[in-house]
Amino acid sequence: MKEKNLHKVEVYVPERMKKQLKDTEPALREGSAICVFPPHTLTQEMMTSKGSNFMTDVSPWTAKALFEELSSSDLFDQDAISLKLVEGMNPSIEITYTDLDRTAIMAVHGEQILVSLLICPIADVADQTALNEQLLKAHKYLPLSTIGITTINGQDYYELFGALSSRSLLTSVATEIAALAENYEEVVSAFVEVANAA
Repeated sequence: MKEKNLHKVEVYVPERMKKQLKDTEPALREGSAICVFPPHTLTQEMMTSKGSNFMTDVSPWTAKALFEELSSSDLFDQDAISLKLVEGMNPSIEITYTDLDRTAIMAVHGEQILVSLLICPIADVADQTALNEQLLKAHKYLPLSTIGITTINGQDYYELFGALSSRSLLTSVATEIAALAENYEEVVSAFVEVANAA
């Protein structure tokens, strides 16, 4: 390496960033310039060396890493939205929307992050047919969220949820969290409209 005028440099990075740093080594040895971003905004970057493309592979988030980054960020109002890491076999993040008095669950499974907010039990809705029609007509206008039905302990619930890649930027995850709260208010208005029409 010395004959190539290469010098050893010791670098300290978080455990989850080791692979990305290792992947940049061939381009750095060839003298290619690279862009360095803070860990939470690291995305796939193309680097060119001798006409070949080197792409860094962004590691997927874990629930714990995502919780730590979101908790220390200023991407949303911490008074309006609070986070809690739920430990266990499959860790998740509880997202409490103070103004809505509602709690959503964010789960990280392999290549996907799923954020789910229960609306109400289906059995609580008098005219389910009318509401289902209203929701099916309106759900495409809800940015970053959709509506479904999920079963918990044998009971069906209307559910508002959003899904994104577990390799998403932290800003994208924060946007999803904020959008879910805004969309919840829109969905509730559809419930009220159907109830009033009954």
